[in-house]
Amino acid sequence: MQDKKYAKYIDKVFAMGDEAVSYFQKIYTKWDVIPFIYCTEPSHYFEHTQNNNIQFCFSGSLSTRKAPQDITKAALLLNNEINISYIGSGEKEKEIKHLTKNNKRIHLIFHGFQNLSKIPELLSRHDVLILPSIYDGWGAVVNEALQAGLYVICSDKCGAKELLKNPRCGKVFQSGNIKELASLMQFCIENIDSIRNDKFFRREWANKHIGGQVIAQYMVNNLHNTPMKCPWYQ
Repeated sequence: MQDKKYAKYIDKVFAMGDEAVSYFQKIYTKWDVIPFIYCTEPSHYFEHTQNNNIQFCFSGSLSTRKAPQDITKAALLLNNEINISYIGSGEKEKEIKHLTKNNKRIHLIFHGFQNLSKIPELLSRHDVLILPSIYDGWGAVVNEALQAGLYVICSDKCGAKELLKNPRCGKVFQSGNIKELASLMQFCIENIDSIRNDKFFRREWANKHIGGQVIAQYMVNNLHNTPMKCPWYQ
């Protein structure tokens, strides 16, 4: 309300994700609200996973908002041997370890807090990124994972779900729905060969559709009133 007096001086709003677009369209109807996304540096790391077991990973703070424990809870519903790496630190680490106490099927690796420059290399060693947040304004790790060729599962509370329209890139589940998450993890286990074979496809898709130069050109075109379709929907 305090800033509404400035609304008439703004022509265009670049809003992150469909929900943000809807929100800003309601704030001031004279604005030209344009869908936009978060960008990350391209990954220079690319590995073909050799381990027989599927390699799931999570990257971010091990906090209530990110709900990393939901990955382990979903894994407990499955009968497979599963590897899960947690990149990050936070208060949920103790709970995650407690959930798998005396469980020999689920193998956890905790990498702890890592510098941002180290994340792409760690991600590239895995098959699937899971981001089960109960709220996430965007979730830049989804960009980073796709750029490293990973398949992505994220909750419907992540803005970055907009990047998973292509089924070869990943799937979205209802936040907090452990059974649905377990079902998607089972899907990945059963389709691990095709997921690994598509690793190069996802990396190339990310370069062509969500890379910095592509998004910059999209922004420039819209600023010049020559609308361009959202590259990440193509």
